[in-house]
Amino acid sequence: GFATCAAARRATGLAAAVAFSAKNLRNIAMTVRDIWPDCDIVILADDDAHLIHHPTIKRNVGLDAAREAAEAVGGRVAIPPTGERARA
Repeated sequence: GFATCAAARRATGLAAAVAFSAKNLRNIAMTVRDIWPDCDIVILADDDAHLIHHPTIKRNVGLDAAREAAEAVGGRVAIPPTGERARA
């Protein structure tokens, strides 16, 4: 969300756009692509691995939405580190 984009912006100095919802991520990515057709789009995924075992959701909503959005605009996906890298 906003904090992720703010951290990426602060770390890289590059522009960032926030979708605020996995349901809106593809639409935001497509809008960015329409406005800036030559930009390199990197979707910063939320890793919702905990939802895979949810009784009704049963999927990684954040990662699925990021992959779908990236595919729709010819972009890439950045996934948060896990394990030891996440604790460093």
